[in-house]
Amino acid sequence: MGPIATDIRSIKIQIEEVKILKLQAVGKCVAIEGINSSVQALKNKSAVAAENFIVAVEDINTRWNKLVDGIFDREQALQDTLIKLGELDTSLEDVNGYLQQVEEELSDLDNVHGDPKYLETHIKKLKMVQDDLDNQEAVVRALNHNLAEMRAGDKGSKHSPLLDKQEEMNELWKSVNSSLRDKRNRLQEKLTGVKSFLGDVEDVVNWLSDFEQTLKAVKTIGALPDTAQKQCEKFNKSEHLIQLNAKNDQAHALLTSGEEMLQAYNCHPFQTVQIRSSLAKLKRSCDAAKKQAKKKKLKLQEHLQNVTGFHSVMKIFTDWLISGETSLSKLKTPSKLVEPIERQIKAHRDFHDDVETHKEIVDRLDRTGTYLKYYGAKHDAIVIRNQLLSIKLRWKRLLWKTEERGRLLNSAYKEDKRFADDWKELVGWLDATKESLNKLMAQRPSPVRMKEIIDEIKMYERQIGRKHPRYYATTRLGRNLKDRCTKTDPEREVLSKMLDELKTKWTSLRTEISQKQTQLDSQLLESGRLVEASKSLIDWLEKMEDALSDKHPTRGDQDTVHSLVEQHKAFQEEFDSRRSTLNTLQQTANPEDPAVLQQLNTLNDLWAKVDLLSNQREQLLQKNLKSASEFQAAVNALRDFLPQAEQELKFQPLPEHELAILQLMERHENFEDQLQEMEPNVESIKELGEEIMEHCHPNAVRFVKYYLTITHTRWEQLLERSRGRRKRLEDALEDIQGNLSRLEDLLAYLSDAEVLLLTKQEDEIPETVSLVEDLLKQHMEFHEELQEKGKEVEKFTAVQSDSSRTSAGYTPKLKTVQRELLDPNNPMVTQLQHRWRDVWRMSVDRKKRLHDHLEHLLELESVKNFNFELWRQRYLAWVKTKKARITDFFRKQIKNEDGTIRRHDFITGMLDSKFPTNKAELNAVFNIFDRDRSGSINYREFIEALRPVAKKPKRHMSEQELVHDEIEREVSTCKCRSQFKVEKVDQGKYRFGDSQKMVLVRFLNSTVMVRVGGGWVTLQKFLENHDPCKAKGRTNTELREQFTLADGTAQSRASFSSRRHSGKASNSGSDAGYSSASSSAGIKCMLTFCY
Repeated sequence: MGPIATDIRSIKIQIEEVKILKLQAVGKCVAIEGINSSVQALKNKSAVAAENFIVAVEDINTRWNKLVDGIFDREQALQDTLIKLGELDTSLEDVNGYLQQVEEELSDLDNVHGDPKYLETHIKKLKMVQDDLDNQEAVVRALNHNLAEMRAGDKGSKHSPLLDKQEEMNELWKSVNSSLRDKRNRLQEKLTGVKSFLGDVEDVVNWLSDFEQTLKAVKTIGALPDTAQKQCEKFNKSEHLIQLNAKNDQAHALLTSGEEMLQAYNCHPFQTVQIRSSLAKLKRSCDAAKKQAKKKKLKLQEHLQNVTGFHSVMKIFTDWLISGETSLSKLKTPSKLVEPIERQIKAHRDFHDDVETHKEIVDRLDRTGTYLKYYGAKHDAIVIRNQLLSIKLRWKRLLWKTEERGRLLNSAYKEDKRFADDWKELVGWLDATKESLNKLMAQRPSPVRMKEIIDEIKMYERQIGRKHPRYYATTRLGRNLKDRCTKTDPEREVLSKMLDELKTKWTSLRTEISQKQTQLDSQLLESGRLVEASKSLIDWLEKMEDALSDKHPTRGDQDTVHSLVEQHKAFQEEFDSRRSTLNTLQQTANPEDPAVLQQLNTLNDLWAKVDLLSNQREQLLQKNLKSASEFQAAVNALRDFLPQAEQELKFQPLPEHELAILQLMERHENFEDQLQEMEPNVESIKELGEEIMEHCHPNAVRFVKYYLTITHTRWEQLLERSRGRRKRLEDALEDIQGNLSRLEDLLAYLSDAEVLLLTKQEDEIPETVSLVEDLLKQHMEFHEELQEKGKEVEKFTAVQSDSSRTSAGYTPKLKTVQRELLDPNNPMVTQLQHRWRDVWRMSVDRKKRLHDHLEHLLELESVKNFNFELWRQRYLAWVKTKKARITDFFRKQIKNEDGTIRRHDFITGMLDSKFPTNKAELNAVFNIFDRDRSGSINYREFIEALRPVAKKPKRHMSEQELVHDEIEREVSTCKCRSQFKVEKVDQGKYRFGDSQKMVLVRFLNSTVMVRVGGGWVTLQKFLENHDPCKAKGRTNTELREQFTLADGTAQSRASFSSRRHSGKASNSGSDAGYSSASSSAGIKCMLTFCY
């Protein structure tokens, strides 16, 4: 656009161009606001993502503001030029047209209804209309003034058309202002009512939300049936549920009122978006709260059922455990017979399977119990934990005992089965052999057959010799089984009968074979076969000579020697039975036959030799039997003595009294006398055992070695424990006799320490840091010495002092010992305990007082050189490092309803935030924050104190400096996100705002005035019109954040046609839009709001 024209026609054309440009700019206002709103929403969600758009949007806003300011300045200049050229009629037409337009628009606002956002939009429109009227007021005054001057100069024309237009203008002016105030008041009342309604809705929604969060919060649950039942009943009768019912009624009332309000408004849905959204949110919250409460109730009931079921299963399982433990304890020892032990194994296998099947129950109880332990109440969790531990340990112990009994039964079954099989096999063989032998000798054999029968008899002798080790092992195993039976056990009699039967049959067979051999020898002699008879007898004697030789050992345990004695008796019987054969040979032998005589002499010599060996063997066996009996008796005596002695030496805590210790020592001396009396028996066992082992029968080696090893080992252990018991008693007696003197020394030391601490306690602590540090160092040395004494105190008492729990340094844990050195009821021990507790507490208190006083002095030293600016910079840097906001700290610490923070809350919150500072600095900082000395700080004081303020020189300032200082002070109170811009161009010339329009500023009548148009306004009034955050009512910052126009609408006055005929040249330039300067100011203000 070119410069302002000088002729009226051109000026009107330029005004029309400005109006067209202004209408185009108003159309773009909604788009600009949409861009700003979108960028702000994006910035709230992600500041990083919004950084890419902020620069471009700021450039758009800057250029937009320059455009709006240019339109305003251009239109203002054109209107001023038009008035200067004397076009009063055109100006009156424009003003009247503008007022009529405003009146028509105000009439359209009679039935405005909707949510706060919609109402606030219309209130803002009325505010803009009010601003336009305020700006138009200067034009109206100017027109009245010019018309008054014109009327004074032309007194004859009293009824000029201009006067009629002037009266119409004044009436319209009063009517529009009055109507505008009424509309604003009514809209404000509607807005207040709607906000109150929405506030009630929001309160109910917030309460319901808090109620849901309360229900969702993880709380401890009752892990026992009683506590779970009480918890369920408490929830059903809780105040929250009662309040929920009341809130539900309130919510239904609000929903009904909201629906009635919407029906009464009968407006477009977009006008009540917020109301509908709030009602929908209220309904959702109400339904969600009911659902959550019902869910919580069902969950508690389900939990009660689970807890009841858990404890029922636990009780059933406990009863089963008791039954199983009782059954296991009442079970008989493993049977010594095969059939009974097979029944025992089968029953035990069933019992073991039953125990194994309960493992699933144990695991299920453990899983459920673990859940209850971690989420249940603490006291219930302790009960559950103890019950689970007890059950698991008892079940594992039962399982272990069951498996152990199973192994014992299997081992016993193997022994029983081996004995039964061997016994059965031997008895069967003996019966079969005896029957075969009887068949063999049933008829008198022929001479030819006799040789074969003799060979078969010898074969039976060899077989019975080979069977003898097995017979010996079987009888020994049977005797062991019988010995393990009690005297009243019926199985003992069965085993005895089996052993007797085996022994009888074995002896009978041997006797039978011997008789058969003798009978055959007699038959050989009768048949005249002397050589064969003598040869058979010689072979038998040679065999017996070898069996009776010294190379065969005859010593061993009592059972083995008994067996050898029985074998020798059987041999002697057979030997005596063959004597008749020898006599017959001697009688029937031919003395003239040299071969027969030589054979007979050999037979006699061999017989005499075997007879001699038999007698020697008999004597030796009797001697060995006596030695084995002595050995067995000594072993049995020691085995009877060892359990009693081991029980006597069982570890027990020693008493605390000297007399009791002496009595125990006397008793132990008697016990040692018993050991000395038993020592010859032990030596006898050792000597006899070593003597037996020199010529021990192979069958007895294992048993004799076992007796020697077990008796020697247990005897040595017994002696070692006896010596240890004597040493313990001697040490205890020595400690008790020596503790009294040590106790007296400790009491004397603690008395001196108590006097020293009381003396120091009366002295005042100096106020010098170096002196306090020296005192603290000296006290720490004393405190360490007291710690060492505490270790000695531990030996005299097992009671843990209360001061040890509160000490900041060494914690004297007075552990429970196995034996107290002195009786805790001893008055001196009690005195030591109390004296130690008092001295330790006094030492800890003095240490704490010295440490706190030193910290206090150091804080005071730091406060003397305290620089708030450095503290502020340090705090802001710390907040930036933590990626936090200073406003967050303020909001968190608000405890008062008035939105302020007290001193205590400020200091505590700052220390809890872990910012490196101290109480002294924080007290100084609070004093700086609290400018009005009210004892609390508000948000503005907090923010302004943390905002840097330029220092002002304390000197007499010139008029220009006063103007500049006042401008800076007013601008510093701007709360916009981007502070209102002010730039000094020259003395008395400044540029304000983003448009950077230069204005004149002067200091008139002690007030800073700004040149606007043809007059002057105060700086405060000027800033209220141009600084967005200084608008009355709601701040423009909030308007920029929340206000959004509907699609297709513009925040401006619609253009209108003049009532005059458009063909008139005088009105051709004023037939549309706002023609006055105030109209342009209103558009500028509106565009500023949009920004």
